[in-house]
Amino acid sequence: MLGGSDADYYMAGIIISNVFFFLALVFLYLLVDELFDASIARMSIFYLAFAPYALFFFIGYTEALFLFLCILVFFCLQKAIKTRRLIYWLLAGIGGLFAALSRSQGVLLAVPFLVVFIQQYFSRQNFSTTTWRQKILAFIPIVLIPLGVGIYMLYLWHTKGDPLLFSKAEALGWGRKLTPPWISVANAIKAALLPDMLQIQNILNLASLAGAIIALMMGWRRLPLHYTIFAALLIIFPLLYPLGKADGLTALPRYMLIIFPIAIIFASYKGPRFEKVLLALTFPIFTVTILLFISHYWVA
Repeated sequence: MLGGSDADYYMAGIIISNVFFFLALVFLYLLVDELFDASIARMSIFYLAFAPYALFFFIGYTEALFLFLCILVFFCLQKAIKTRRLIYWLLAGIGGLFAALSRSQGVLLAVPFLVVFIQQYFSRQNFSTTTWRQKILAFIPIVLIPLGVGIYMLYLWHTKGDPLLFSKAEALGWGRKLTPPWISVANAIKAALLPDMLQIQNILNLASLAGAIIALMMGWRRLPLHYTIFAALLIIFPLLYPLGKADGLTALPRYMLIIFPIAIIFASYKGPRFEKVLLALTFPIFTVTILLFISHYWVA
């Protein structure tokens, strides 16, 4: 039904994105409702759905799928804490595996998994109440998360003869190479000061980065530790592989988009004044990105 032409593949991508974004919103609501309350849960999905670059959740990119899988892992970890059932550790590992298959950042989910595992089984109050068998069985699924990248590498080796082809393509085709994050930011600042066609793009990239950092710094105490650490890692990761110097942080607003803990932080600040100010800052950008996209203008 959906295959055989570019239009069919495009429609398939849009359908998949919208289905998984809907599921992401459902699981985010359930997650935040259990973690905080229903009002914060409602505002979390609202802020996420109308984030400045939320357009990318609907148009056939990997954002919606990756977001859903990340939220699913956190949902399973939360259930593992609450119920102490080993099945949720396994489901968290499986979710992380598919997240790593969809995006390389998925391997970062191993960190919140490890944090929750240590808190659950090696804290003073829990260490003596659980057996080593329980600890080992709960820990084993963490191996599934980096296995996602391993499976993709195996696929590339089998079909293309080179398991590192994705890394080489990034370096040769896009000019991406491992760079200290402060160098990436410094280059973006220098580029933003140059009056050329990329100036506005660099300013928007830096603004999205600054917004994510400020939000996390102001609200990290409102979140469990593994949420904060995961959000910080998602901020840092794209800075490690800039796209050259002229527009090194290209697509950064998309990468900041999937940091769902920031939406939870915003939702935790209750009050009509804060909501109005935040929407006044974000909703116009949301509207402009949609207008640009439907006008066939590339939005990164």
